[in-house]
Order: sequence, then C-alpha cells, then structure tokens
Amino acid sequence: FGKDAQKYAELSLLLQNVGDVTAEVANETLIAANAGFQLGGSYEALMGIIDKFNHVSNLNATNINKLSEAMKVGAATFHSAGLSIDETVALIGTATASTQRAGAEVSRAFRTILMNIRQITDEEAEVTEESMANAEKALNAIGIVVRDTPNTYRPMFDILRDLGNAFENLTPVQQAFTAESLANKRQADILISTLQNWNTVEKQL
Repeated sequence: FGKDAQKYAELSLLLQNVGDVTAEVANETLIAANAGFQLGGSYEALMGIIDKFNHVSNLNATNINKLSEAMKVGAATFHSAGLSIDETVALIGTATASTQRAGAEVSRAFRTILMNIRQITDEEAEVTEESMANAEKALNAIGIVVRDTPNTYRPMFDILRDLGNAFENLTPVQQAFTAESLANKRQADILISTLQNWNTVEKQL
C-alpha cells in the first residue's frame, strides 16, 4: 500500500478488534480482498468489507474469522466469476453459518461450483470436462438456463439466484443430484445448505 501503509494498518487493527482475529489474518484478508477484487487499494472499499463482515456475522451463526478465511482463499475466484463483494459475503456468510464449516472449505466448494458452471477446468477443484457437462445438464433439467448464447454465460449470481429460488420446489432426489453435479459429492452439502437458506442470502444483500 506504499505511502498509505499507515492508513491501511489502521484498517487492519479495526478488523482485528471487530473480528477478534490475529494481525496476520487481518492483513492477509485485506491484501487478498484488495488483490482478488481489484480494488486498487481503495480505503473506502476495504472499510466496506469490514462493515459487511460485521453486519453478516451479527445476523448469522458465523464469525468474522470464518469470513476472513473464506475471503483469503476465494476472493479472486468470486471476482473472476463476476460476483460482487456484497454477493460474495452474503454467500460465504450463509454457507459458513448453515454448515458450520470452515471458511476455506466453503470457498473451495464454491470454487468447484463456479468453475463447473463457467465451464473452466480446474484439476485442484476437481473440475473436468465431464463434470462441467454434467453441471450444465443438471441445471437445464430443472429449467435453469446457463447461457444467453452458445458462447455467452449468464451472470453467475443470477444462475445461483434462480437455483436458490427453485430449490425448495425440487424433490430430495433432484436436490441431491443437482448439488452433486455442481459441487461434487464431497462438497454437495455446502451447496444444499446454502440453497436451503437462500432467503438469508438475499436479506444480506
């Protein structure tokens, strides 16, 4: 942060105090958020993230440490998928609260989900040509359109919103199949829990 380092050190101290996190966690979170969402060192935007963390942690059975961990791991992934900071924090806040999983685990699950929907292979996230094809077929099977044109995808959050709004009307078999097709079997429960609490996601936006 160059000549503004002192100003950003104050942000780090604020995050440490508000979230009861270590200096290392606070610093890494702010750096990851700044780089991942390409904020250009905006003091106001980074302060906004701290405010959102505080707001979401007050509304849910989660904590700022989990949100910070999720942001460190997933900021670049969420941004590259076209999600805003507000959408990202609403998702990870709901997911960590509803599953009581670690923030890093939640971010990795959404990395798999977003990569499958966006049709981007990722060996680490276990996203393959087969899993991508299965994800799109599963969404199409329940009436959710993934593409505006053959080569253009709809906004990712719009797809997730459609899925969240439709999820309660699916049969348990459809819910499990769709979640496993997007998130893989090991991480499907994270997506299921988030979608079952979609109203919570919307309330935090």
